[in-house]
Amino acid sequence: MTNLIVNNLNRLSWSVAGLISLCSVMYGAKRDSGKENGVDFQIIADRMVYSPGSTMKIKFIVTNIGEKPLYIPRSLSECSNIEGSFFFWLLDQKDRNLTGKGCSSDVGPTWETHIMEEVVDAKRWIALKPGEIFGKTSTFELPRKKGTYRLRAELTPPGFSDKQRELLAQQEIRVLRTSCWASTVSITVK
Repeated sequence: MTNLIVNNLNRLSWSVAGLISLCSVMYGAKRDSGKENGVDFQIIADRMVYSPGSTMKIKFIVTNIGEKPLYIPRSLSECSNIEGSFFFWLLDQKDRNLTGKGCSSDVGPTWETHIMEEVVDAKRWIALKPGEIFGKTSTFELPRKKGTYRLRAELTPPGFSDKQRELLAQQEIRVLRTSCWASTVSITVK
């Protein structure tokens, strides 16, 4: 019963975080490209022109432009979780979000003392050396209404505690510390 409550609270907190991120996109919060943190985050659509209701493929690419390795979770996805995630927003001409409600995963928090072992575990995390890239592809169905749309994306950091961040920093294990925003991509549905 306790695990069920904790899992539900975890989902709720990540859903709220996603909602806050969406509001910051929609209402003009400062967007950090990540370059100040040694990260370059980009999104690339498979085309610039689509037919109504077609499926768009989007690649997101994270490049380590820092001087030390950057650890990225293999579980990185569009579902909010404690290890970080990425979000896409497809906005119409009136800045309305058309991408849906989002989701959260059940990747739970890790114990303070185990954080270093988990982050350096090659089965769970990737050590991105300076200059290396990591990426994934995502898809979603486009609207049937013709027009020009804008695609925005955010890469969110792990939701580690201050103590966990401190333990990682002491061992010079670098993870994403703040959200990174990709440049907006415009597409046309016609």
